[in-house]
Order: sequence, then C-alpha cells, then structure tokens
Amino acid sequence: MNLSIYTKEFSYNWKLASPVMLGMLGHTFVSFVDNIMVGQLGTAELAAVSLGNSFMFVAMSIGIGFSTAITPLIAEADSSNNFSKAKSTFKHGLFLCTIIGISMFLLLYFSKSILHSNFLDQPKEVVALAIPYLDLVAFSLIPLIIFQAFKQFSDGLSMTKYPMYATIIANIVNIILNYIFILEIWITSLWDYWCCLWHPNFSFYYGYLFVVFTGK
Repeated sequence: MNLSIYTKEFSYNWKLASPVMLGMLGHTFVSFVDNIMVGQLGTAELAAVSLGNSFMFVAMSIGIGFSTAITPLIAEADSSNNFSKAKSTFKHGLFLCTIIGISMFLLLYFSKSILHSNFLDQPKEVVALAIPYLDLVAFSLIPLIIFQAFKQFSDGLSMTKYPMYATIIANIVNIILNYIFILEIWITSLWDYWCCLWHPNFSFYYGYLFVVFTGK
C-alpha cells in the first residue's frame, strides 16, 4: 500500500490547521492566566471568577458554534471564485454574529439573578463579587463573537494565520492588563479583580483588525 497517497496533503493541512489549533488554545489560555492572577487576591475572588466563567462558557459556546457555519460557506464561494457570494455570506454572518453577541449579553445580564437562587447554593460573598464581574464579562461577548465572524471568514479563505496572530496579541495584552488591573500597580483601585476578562475579548477583535490592516 502506497502511504504517500494518504500523506501527501498532510503538510498543507498542517499549515492550515496549526494556526486554528493555536487560536483555540488561546481562548483557553486567557482563562488560565485569569485564574492564576485572580487567585492571588483570595479564594472568594477566585470562586467568583470561576462562577462567572461557567455562565460565560455556555454563552460563548453558542456564539462560537454558530460562527463556525461561516467557514464552509466562504470556502465554497472562494473555491468557485464567486466574490459576490463570499461578500454576501460574510456580511450576513457578521450581522448575525453581532445579533447573537448582543443577545448573549442580554441573556447573561438578565439571568444573573440565578446566582442568588437556592438551587446554586453559593456563598453570599462569592455572589456579591461574581455579579459585577459577570456584567463586564457578558458585555465582552459582543466584540468576542464579532471577532469570531472575522476569524471564520479568514479561515474560509485559508488565511488562518491572521486570527492566530490576533489571539497571540490578545493574550499578551491580557497578561499585561491583568498585571496592571488585578495586582494594582497603577491607579486601579476602582477596577478591582473583575476587570480581568473584558480587555482580552476586546483585544481579540481589535487585534485581528490591526493584524489584517498592517499585513496588507
């Protein structure tokens, strides 16, 4: 059996897939860094962030899962050199991702009362810390899911490296601003621990735009 028939596309597939894998890992690394830095403030703060992130994960999964439908449609249009179809797909995908981002924000914002329910049975001090954190996290879903529309569009055009660069930039910004906000080395007494997640999600979006425009 000639294995070269099955392996000849491996290098090209790896070239496309490795930035996607690193980009997905970047989302996980953001939460990993947040937990490490917030953990230095105390157990209640760490528990509050973990509680808020559990709500965040559900909403983020819905948004990211929906956005993945953009990639095969863009790839199909690109392979047939149908520019108008690719443009229309991207515009509709971006619009729908924006609507979903706003919807997920509103869903999280108005469902935070669940934190006070007896069903969750969370300590009051943890809930008091988790609510303002969840407010900011919920709002950050809007730019994050908008970023996903751009990311999936790029993936469909086989331009997978640009979202990867944006993810790297976002993680670097996350670490720097976490150090500033959480450890309070600057004038940040009003920000406290719950600032730790809004900036990376905005950075995913703006980092992508920066990479694309500077890379052209």
